[in-house]
Amino acid sequence: MRSIFAIAILYCMLTSSIVSGVATAAPIPKSLKSQKPKSLVGTVWSGTTLNSTAVSEYRFLDDGQLLYRHTADAKKATPGLWNQHGNEVTFEINKYSEHAGTLEGDTISLQSKNKTNLTWVTTLRRQADGN
Repeated sequence: MRSIFAIAILYCMLTSSIVSGVATAAPIPKSLKSQKPKSLVGTVWSGTTLNSTAVSEYRFLDDGQLLYRHTADAKKATPGLWNQHGNEVTFEINKYSEHAGTLEGDTISLQSKNKTNLTWVTTLRRQADGN
């Protein structure tokens, strides 16, 4: 009889906290709270472009400047602009293509679109820092 009474009290406590909107959760570890995404400034990333096996290079410079270089024409760098808010990254290349995605460690996963409304997925991997 006591166990049924204890279960009934526990049930009432749980349902009242759910109804009142009060729920307890495990605290977030301090190490995770202080982790902020690193800035892309001064980093170099590479990945393949749409319908290509050739690797392209992306240099994230100060003041939101981006340099894009396709390996087929490695001497020519195309300008662009980039922005970062936390793990969210956006950039455009030569006012022709737009890319938006998420930074996770040494990978940036992006949804890409160009002026002709062609869309594709771009995955960039971090390379050596570009100074």
